[in-house]
Amino acid sequence: MNPKSPGEICVPVAAVALAGDNGEGAVNPAPGDPVEFQAAGTVTRIEGGNAYVTLDTANGQPVVKDGMGQPMSVDDELAQMESDIMEKEQPSY
Repeated sequence: MNPKSPGEICVPVAAVALAGDNGEGAVNPAPGDPVEFQAAGTVTRIEGGNAYVTLDTANGQPVVKDGMGQPMSVDDELAQMESDIMEKEQPSY
C-alpha cells in the first residue's frame, strides 16, 4: 500500500459504502468509484483565508488517528493492530 497522496484522506470503508443495485444492502466502493459522505472535523490552524481541518468522523464513524492527531493510513492501522496483538501475546511473569 502506498502512503497517502496529497489531498487524500483515509476513512472507514463502511462510511462510504454504496447502496446496492436494488436499493438494499451496501456494496463496498472500488477505486475510481465516486462517493459522498458527511465529514466532521476540527480546525487546527488558520492561515490567511484558509482553515486547516483534521478529519474526526465520516458519516458519523470515527476516523482512526495517529499519535499526532492525523488520520492514519491503512498501513499505519495494520501496523498498530499487529503491535497490539504482539503485546497481548507476550507472556507475563
